Amino acid sequence: MSLPTGQRITEEGLEQSRQAVLKLMVERGFFAAQVNARTALDDVDRQVDVVFKVQSGALATIRSIEVTGVPIPQAQELLRKFQFHKGKSMTAAD
Repeated sequence: MSLPTGQRITEEGLEQSRQAVLKLMVERGFFAAQVNARTALDDVDRQVDVVFKVQSGALATIRSIEVTGVPIPQAQELLRKFQFHKGKSMTAAD
């Protein structure tokens, strides 16, 4: 995150942090995630709390898989090797 505790906060830094949270959610397989960021100002201590509201949406799963360009036995071997199958959760790392 680009909002270290004790550092001055800027709109740009807040947006970069919001984008970082969103990227993390997408990488975890929540491709429809929404992230909002808001600040809460403490006038007495002159500090700001940053709050991220995350709506994850559904975890992505594989609906169908198609391998083309190779004979069927090779396509089946590829699917076994990479452990892709219908209904498996899917992340950006997969």
